[in-house]
Amino acid sequence: MIKHHVHRMRYQHRLVVCLFSAVILSFKPIALAQTYQFRNYTTEDGLAQSQVLDILQDRNGYLWLATYGGVSKYDGRTFINYTINDGLGSNQVRAIHEDRNGVLWFGTYGGGIARLLPDSLQQEGKKFQVYNKDNGLSNNYIFDITEDQQGNIWFATNGGGAA
Repeated sequence: MIKHHVHRMRYQHRLVVCLFSAVILSFKPIALAQTYQFRNYTTEDGLAQSQVLDILQDRNGYLWLATYGGVSKYDGRTFINYTINDGLGSNQVRAIHEDRNGVLWFGTYGGGIARLLPDSLQQEGKKFQVYNKDNGLSNNYIFDITEDQQGNIWFATNGGGAA
């Protein structure tokens, strides 16, 4: 009699678990109703290089992508690529930051910091002002950029601390 009772309780327990699972699974489509569309962009689409290390959307809506082949600016249709030929200190761009004044800063691996010059100051072949060890930066390997509440721009370096 006890053995039969234990077997019946196990059966009821399994039935409750199955019914509970069925109820939970019936809500799953509601919880997962959102679907996302992914579009992959590669060098075939115009991206400077396929390894993207940082992404920033600026105040004008452009996407800036840091790659090992320079920085790419995307307007929703086409890419414009910037490299050492345009004045970057290195093509290996690791970090992007837009400061409170709308100035774009790029941290590179080995080439220091590059600041995108306003259109009025750009010359053919020079679109960036570069800051590196030659003008006081502690290290030319930049991993991150941030801005504090006072508007100071901070650069995380590889072995040179923060600048």
